[in-house]
Amino acid sequence: MAGYILLIFRCAKCFVLFVYTFLFIVKFSRNSFIVVGPSKPVVTYVCEDVVLPASLSPALNAEAFEVNWFTTDIRSPELLYTNYRISRQSDTRRTLSIDNLKNGNVSLIIRNVHVSDEELYKCLVYSGQRDEETQVSLTVEGQFLGAQPSITMSSTEGQKTRLECSAEKWNPQPEVTWRDMNGADVTSQSTIKSEQDSEGLLRVSSVLPVKEEYNVFSCLMRSKSYLPEKSQTDVFFIVVGPSKPVVTYVGEDVVLSASLSPALNAEVFEVMWVTTDFSSPVLLYQDKRIKKQIERRKAMVLDNLKFGNVSLIITNVRVSDDDLYKSDVKVFLLLFTDLPLFCVSLVLGAQPSISMSSTEGQKTRLECSTEKWNPQPEVTWRDMNGADVTSQSTIKSERDSEGLLRVSSVLPVKEEYNVFSCLMRSKAPKPDWPSELNIYSTSLIVWY
Repeated sequence: MAGYILLIFRCAKCFVLFVYTFLFIVKFSRNSFIVVGPSKPVVTYVCEDVVLPASLSPALNAEAFEVNWFTTDIRSPELLYTNYRISRQSDTRRTLSIDNLKNGNVSLIIRNVHVSDEELYKCLVYSGQRDEETQVSLTVEGQFLGAQPSITMSSTEGQKTRLECSAEKWNPQPEVTWRDMNGADVTSQSTIKSEQDSEGLLRVSSVLPVKEEYNVFSCLMRSKSYLPEKSQTDVFFIVVGPSKPVVTYVGEDVVLSASLSPALNAEVFEVMWVTTDFSSPVLLYQDKRIKKQIERRKAMVLDNLKFGNVSLIITNVRVSDDDLYKSDVKVFLLLFTDLPLFCVSLVLGAQPSISMSSTEGQKTRLECSTEKWNPQPEVTWRDMNGADVTSQSTIKSERDSEGLLRVSSVLPVKEEYNVFSCLMRSKAPKPDWPSELNIYSTSLIVWY
């Protein structure tokens, strides 16, 4: 009996052990899962939002689990969910939907995708008893990027002038093409470099050395992967200016003509007129208004912009206006810009007069003087027989407060009867001046 009881007890014990083992297996099954991810890389584009899918199978409630998304180092997570909250984020752009955890969805959400987000991501889920993981490869394509390029001009002493065409936020690196005013491709003369910013996008810069002569250059940046035909042709234009320097006179008004070809409506474009420094524009038209103006004498006719006319008007011209002017025209999403060059030459001169003076012990001298000249005129002295005696004279000049020249020429003379004339001739005479003499004055000297 005792043996029977013992046997029964043992059997009962075996039965209890069996039941216990069975119950343990059932409990363990309820906590068993795997993490399922996509079989192919996830493809997205820069600036878009993307979901890296990951879910538990079976779809257990993961609210009490720990979810760790990381790339290369589990100790530096991109996102860590633990104790019912997101406790770490490498960047606020990375998150997950806490409401979806109850359905076993542990997907990572990345907002406003950067090029630098392209990585192999791993998702580790820990239930408290076991952990499982999966991995998701993210491919970022940025073919549709490209900020508008701009051209700047610089030169240093002893070096050639150079144009730099630069743009930011490109990926992949665009093709850069330089053309001159005749449409000839001069890209082979340029150099190009690029560097990545904090977002992994490229800042592209192309430098073209140029000769110091009149020309117009355009810089075109084109995506290698994708660029609609519209952005290559419909927005193409060049800025056309005069083929020769513009000549005007002090006190007059002058137009530095510049127009778009074809004659696009430039009301929504940016127009900047500069001389030597792009950071200090003579005039800046932007957002449909003139935003900067170095002085009111320099202006534009806004009504003419609709016809592609971007000319600069300078009223009451001064000597200080004599400079090399550049027009930089930009349009939103335009892929190139041009720099026509202009020069204002000033020609003027007041009529000279002759005065005579002498002091004790000194020879008599004639002084021919005039004011308001620029550039310095040629001076010629002749005697009563028409002989050129200029070589016997001296000349000096000084600028007044307006930057104009006061010119004075002195001729020593002998104390004998003679007549001298002083001729001042502009190197670039006004059209309405006499062809033979620009300005003429005489003085009669009587010997005594």
